[in-house]
Amino acid sequence: SWKLNGASINNSEKYIVESNQDGVFVEEHFKIDNVTEDMDGTTLTCGYAKGNYADRVEAVLTVFKLDIEGDICKKCTGNLKLIFKESRRSSQDETNMDRRIRAKIAELTFVPLDEITVEKDKYSVTLPIDIVKKNQEIIAMKPELFKNVVDPSQGGTALIIIF
Repeated sequence: SWKLNGASINNSEKYIVESNQDGVFVEEHFKIDNVTEDMDGTTLTCGYAKGNYADRVEAVLTVFKLDIEGDICKKCTGNLKLIFKESRRSSQDETNMDRRIRAKIAELTFVPLDEITVEKDKYSVTLPIDIVKKNQEIIAMKPELFKNVVDPSQGGTALIIIF
């Protein structure tokens, strides 16, 4: 059975049961389609009980917010700085968590691990705007884009959102 912060939830995913000389193993996955900022810190629990045996596995969701910033000329291209930071709370320093976060950012952005900058609870990478605009996984995160736009014909700057 699955629970989100103690409340029962339905799982549409199929589970797999494997038996061998060592025992019975059940593998089940739970997919959350619409993760929101307020879900940061939510506890997801998977419980299993059969006869005298019962066990559970808990995971605490860590939700990251993506901010994008950069100076870009309206009629040319430029680089954007993608800043990944936890939405509501900061996880305790944990080497394994840091390694997984960096790996996920590298997978998402196609940036080598050594090009991911870490500063306190923020992870950042710099990418050309055309690469960012074509990356559907980044767009799906609904990033907040903060940028100073320089319009040569107007001679000024403004703060706009382009996605």
